[in-house]
Amino acid sequence: MQVNPMERGRYIGIMCMDMAKCLEKHLGTGMWHSYLPVSYVKQLESAGAVVIPIWIGRDRDYYEGIMNLVNGVLLPGGAVFLDEDETKEFKESKEFKESKEQPRLTNDCVAAAQHIYEIAMRKNAAGEHFPLWGTCLGFQLMMINAARTKEVRTMCRKPRFEALPLQLTHDFAESQMFKGQPAELAQQMTREPFACHQHRYGIPETQLRRFKLHEDWHVLATRDDEEDAPRFVTLIEHRKYPIAGAQFHPEKVAHELLFAKPDTCQASHTSSCIKLAQHFADFFVNACRRNANRFASPEQLACHMICNWKPVFCGKFASSHWVECYVFEQDVDYPKEVANVTEKVQQPLAASK
Repeated sequence: MQVNPMERGRYIGIMCMDMAKCLEKHLGTGMWHSYLPVSYVKQLESAGAVVIPIWIGRDRDYYEGIMNLVNGVLLPGGAVFLDEDETKEFKESKEFKESKEQPRLTNDCVAAAQHIYEIAMRKNAAGEHFPLWGTCLGFQLMMINAARTKEVRTMCRKPRFEALPLQLTHDFAESQMFKGQPAELAQQMTREPFACHQHRYGIPETQLRRFKLHEDWHVLATRDDEEDAPRFVTLIEHRKYPIAGAQFHPEKVAHELLFAKPDTCQASHTSSCIKLAQHFADFFVNACRRNANRFASPEQLACHMICNWKPVFCGKFASSHWVECYVFEQDVDYPKEVANVTEKVQQPLAASK
């Protein structure tokens, strides 16, 4: 059987993040506008996807256009303050007083995530199956847009930088994410420290109810902050649409083996934890396979693929949180053409029946 190389459901966009301060220290201040950890790309590719970078700092038309091509979007994590109030709050924290690291307010990703979330919600409401996944900050930005206020996000009593098991809710098995899965999968997730937490902010479960998000969102796992503090959400999915998110980082388990600095998630780098983390990539990519978007030609696809850029080896820097990253200038764009993409493998590129 001849296979159509433009088969739908394989092309997933990952939103870039505002340039990390720890990378600028080594790669040059002011030279780069955004970055994308390679671990997110590897995670989706391991589930059979092709990755398309999505730029930040663009107008609404750009996001409308790119989301008519890709089959789903992943919003990644990152260290971003939403506004001056959060910057001030961090400066008053014990963590800042101990580290003395100056926070910087650069957040083009916040506006980009809002465009992406609103477009995804509109598409799903209109009957188009359009998956969206948020990791860490990406998950928080989804909840902020769902609540239409940043107050749904709060600073944790203590920053979380560790690998932990999941604490699943009583009705997690009713979710799309776990429906039909063997009971042993969930049991392992509650025993193995595969959930890599790297955050100082979270979404308390009490805030979901305050802003009535529990009506549309199904909480699948939570985690305690401190004994007298509300539990924060670690895993969630929309009750109606193919939209989900995690406070932890599934991509770090197999693809971020740090060696130049202490690896706070070292306990997660086991074969059993890697298999557990892969479940979330498989779940998301399989959801994207149901979306009918497709690129018009192999040439158009080639111009958008992440393969057009080469990653930077940043794991050798003690301040880096990633082994490899793609870095992009502010005016980055997809190439107009890619050499040697000339052979039409199959025509026409009509939608599958």
